[in-house]
Amino acid sequence: MELKDIIEDILSKIPEMYAVPLKLYYIENMSVKEIGHVLALNDSTVKWRLYQGRSLFRKLAGEQLLSGYIRIRQAV
Repeated sequence: MELKDIIEDILSKIPEMYAVPLKLYYIENMSVKEIGHVLALNDSTVKWRLYQGRSLFRKLAGEQLLSGYIRIRQAV
């Protein structure tokens, strides 16, 4: 599985209200102001959703990494 596929898989597990701002910010390179305009949100709400989204992403990425490590260890 490629890194892009892993990232997309993790993003698909995050609630849309957090995943969309993450995609716009990190993949589409939009600013907080631009995201706020597109989603009709104020800047502080966008920042909060990015913060929460990053937190969820890190948690899920860690779980996926640990899961992959366990599968590799069991195969050996």
